[in-house]
Amino acid sequence: MPSKAFLQPLLKPDSVAPNCFGDACEGSPASPLSLHDTEVASEESIIEVKRILRDFLTRLRYRSPHTPVNAQLRKECRDEIVSWDANLSAAYIDALNDTCCTIAESAYAHTPYQHQLLIAIYTTYMVYVDDLGQRDLEALGEFVRRFVARQDLQDTVLTRIVQQFQEIYDYYPRLSADTINSKSVEALIGMYIEFTAKDMSVVPGATMYPSFLRLKTGIGASYALFNFVKGWRDPSDNFYLQLIPAIESFTDAINDVLSFYKESLGGETDNYVHLRAAAEQKDPVVVLRELAEETLTTIVQVQELTASDPELSSIIHSFLMGYLEFHFRARRYHLEDLQIPVQAARLGSREANSSSKLALGDSHDESAPEERINETRRILRDFLDRLEYQNPHTPSNLRLRNEVTIDVVSWDAGLSTQIIEGILFVALYTAYFVYIDDLGNRDLEMLGDFHRRYANREDMSDPVMERIVRQFRDIYGLYPRLDADAIIAGSIETLVGMYIEFSTKDVPAIPGATTYAPFIRRKTGDGLAYALFNFAKGVRDPSDKFYLQVLPALEYLTLSINDILSFYKETVGGETDAYIYLLAIAERKDPHEILREVIEETFASIRMVEDLTSRDPELAAVCKSYIIGYVEFHFRAGRYRLDEVLA
Repeated sequence: MPSKAFLQPLLKPDSVAPNCFGDACEGSPASPLSLHDTEVASEESIIEVKRILRDFLTRLRYRSPHTPVNAQLRKECRDEIVSWDANLSAAYIDALNDTCCTIAESAYAHTPYQHQLLIAIYTTYMVYVDDLGQRDLEALGEFVRRFVARQDLQDTVLTRIVQQFQEIYDYYPRLSADTINSKSVEALIGMYIEFTAKDMSVVPGATMYPSFLRLKTGIGASYALFNFVKGWRDPSDNFYLQLIPAIESFTDAINDVLSFYKESLGGETDNYVHLRAAAEQKDPVVVLRELAEETLTTIVQVQELTASDPELSSIIHSFLMGYLEFHFRARRYHLEDLQIPVQAARLGSREANSSSKLALGDSHDESAPEERINETRRILRDFLDRLEYQNPHTPSNLRLRNEVTIDVVSWDAGLSTQIIEGILFVALYTAYFVYIDDLGNRDLEMLGDFHRRYANREDMSDPVMERIVRQFRDIYGLYPRLDADAIIAGSIETLVGMYIEFSTKDVPAIPGATTYAPFIRRKTGDGLAYALFNFAKGVRDPSDKFYLQVLPALEYLTLSINDILSFYKETVGGETDAYIYLLAIAERKDPHEILREVIEETFASIRMVEDLTSRDPELAAVCKSYIIGYVEFHFRAGRYRLDEVLA
């Protein structure tokens, strides 16, 4: 959902409407800080919050679309809730139905009725499941394990969520349906992570953690994709996908901003703004002001990118104004207190220059000039010097290689000996994903069908894919449940990301779409899974969840170190379909400038890990060993050609 606080405790006898959109991360301005703190805001703070929100809404030029109530939608949605037979009170049912239908009516007025009904019902499921975490955490925690094992989910609503996964393919393109479903599973895991870690103190300096938790618990990408129904335009036109990360971002952020006033009135501090304030050691009102500016910048970016596409611009306009209207219609936000002057609701923006669309060159078709290769060498040498990298000379594990070889050969997938030898040094999990990535080049349809079959809990048509699903079940024997859930969710996201990447490889990168390259990188990189592989069962006390605050930085380092150390061989080979090149086009910069920026961000993340783990020598040792070993992997893998960099 747009963000996690939309799902906050719904079942209060005196509630008028469920708290269904917004972040319920962790937070209070104190340090250290834990969930569910309350702190009465001063009158001065309340006045400043109102001023920030007035300015925010005025600059958005909001005017209510005056969306009417749809009686048929509300009847059908209410009938669905009643059919759960979940012993819900009439007040709960009415509150849930009102909120979920209001978001569907207002934000998705441009979509057909059946899509609005699907969105409303989808939202009821997610709100209910979040409340399930309040009442029966074990049932929520068991969802992914049972889902992967194709077992009975033992809850009517959880079962209906999975049934709806299939229905979504009838209403949305496969790329979108895959993402909606995978993000839904990830959100359920995120809810479990949040409830499990609710008593954990938030450490100042863990600045990646607030956004990490928000992305895990929110479903902004799903709500962004709900705008683009099946058949809305030619299926081969995937340009809109480059806008999804930005729409996801402002969907979450608008709710964070517009929820903050009522949260301040109620002394609520368990939200994204307070969590970020604690991590960044700032006043929450300062963070609110920064977030409002960031959100406006993102919206302007989307306006500029869609200025030359009236149909797309109209959809974004309808969604944005309707989403704002939802917050006004939901009286719990108290936005009438702000006395906002009515402004024209217009997405006016200067026209984008169509010539700014730059298509990527064909990969591998030309070598880089010598000057660029030499500059890449200089940058990477400097990176390795500053990293103070010393090869740990990790010995080969013959038993490991033997067992992986036996398993790979048993696939009987027609792989050459050379391919098998090329993946011997990696673990079996990686071997599966190397194979799947290659499958995208050979049989995209089979890769694309993975998630539909997985969501329907069907057998896979490819034997290696079936082994991946079986390995998901084995993960619970090796890793704590929370970690195993997150590894599985990350793996599913990676498979969906691979399909998106292969399906959109001919779509030109658009200057200005600065959030798309990181979005695709996260979806295809599987960085979270590799970060979590460091924390097997028994490595740490199960009650100690502090390492979760370090995970976002380790995930980033897993991706960024690979981006940096891959860049030389990509430059030599003339490959321009890599993250750094995509980001360079989006930001209108030279790729070497982006490379230097990624290097600086990488060192900042390493320092963050060092600072966060300074009080935990055991965790510090694990992180250091992983980072150094990961760098060594790139030297041992000859395809990166790093021996030429140091020559």
